[in-house]
Amino acid sequence: MRLLLFSLLLTACKDKDGNGNGPDKTGPYTTETTQTVTTANDGTAAVEIAVEDGDAAFLVTGVKSGSGLTAVEFINDPDGETLLHWQDWYYEAESLTYAFFPAGNTTVNWPVRAVDGSLSAGTWSVVLGAYDNNYNYVRDEDIELTVHRKWDPNLSEGTVRVVLVYADGLESESDLTEGVGYALEEWARIWAQIGLTLEYRFAESDLSATLSDPSYGSSQLEEASTYADKDEIVVLIGEQLSGDLWTYGVSGNIPGALSVTENSGVVISWLAAAGANGAFSDGELNIFAETMAHEVGHYMGLFHPVEDGWDYWDALEDTTDCSNGSECYRDLGENLMFPYPVCTGNNCDRQDQLSDDQGGVLNRYTGTL
Repeated sequence: MRLLLFSLLLTACKDKDGNGNGPDKTGPYTTETTQTVTTANDGTAAVEIAVEDGDAAFLVTGVKSGSGLTAVEFINDPDGETLLHWQDWYYEAESLTYAFFPAGNTTVNWPVRAVDGSLSAGTWSVVLGAYDNNYNYVRDEDIELTVHRKWDPNLSEGTVRVVLVYADGLESESDLTEGVGYALEEWARIWAQIGLTLEYRFAESDLSATLSDPSYGSSQLEEASTYADKDEIVVLIGEQLSGDLWTYGVSGNIPGALSVTENSGVVISWLAAAGANGAFSDGELNIFAETMAHEVGHYMGLFHPVEDGWDYWDALEDTTDCSNGSECYRDLGENLMFPYPVCTGNNCDRQDQLSDDQGGVLNRYTGTL
């Protein structure tokens, strides 16, 4: 194991009520701290996380100062054992988290799955790297971090809070608002299968209705994320995504942050589902609902069970590692996280199923309370 030198500055700590008086342990809650770490000569830095008895998960978000990239190197438990290492996943044909892939900011949730075990009390260490745009390590670089811990005695059920932000003027589009109402009912029904309750509210904005792809960062989504209250996930609804009408939605990250970054939230194109005429058919309404649930599923840590090349899968045991189109349609085509709608003519199959392991990932996300 490499010797790591790091600089750590604790700048804020908030309890469930944000009043500094300590959390009320009558139900699930999160605590939040902000820190700055500085990379050592090897280009890495570590953040130490004080895990208490009953903590179920933590979420670490790192934003590198200036230009350049950051990613998670590995996670150590209080005994110094490395439980997660980038080399074990970076070249594999299975996806566990995007946190191993260098980006402008990075977010990791731990544990991801039931098989990853539970958190033990003590000091955990998450090691991050800073890189230039050629993926070379960079020393003496500051990484601004937000760490969320959640105390949650029940990982089989929980509540997810969402704020739906309408782009400029869309709150007055009756076809859209009626469609959103239907979509929320369907979304709630889908999630109820794996013990999740959906809570939501609405916000209006003056953001452009032509959405930008947040995959590599979006100032538009960063502004939208300022509409979120504590522990809320942002769903930004616009007319088009990247100027086309065939991209239904995109998640800013897998998993996503509970703090303000340029990747914080998901974006949804309502006209991609409804068509240029803005009139939803019954089938289009189902796709609209499934898209919202699908993209927020990504944001909370789920990958597609199989990618459309049929040679790359998620890291879950109960989603089949199918290897050709017909097999994948048969085994996974009704899964919410299938990579695209499965349609014959104008009729598309419902994609409203989630596996037990997928439900476990969603319930372990730190923002699920």
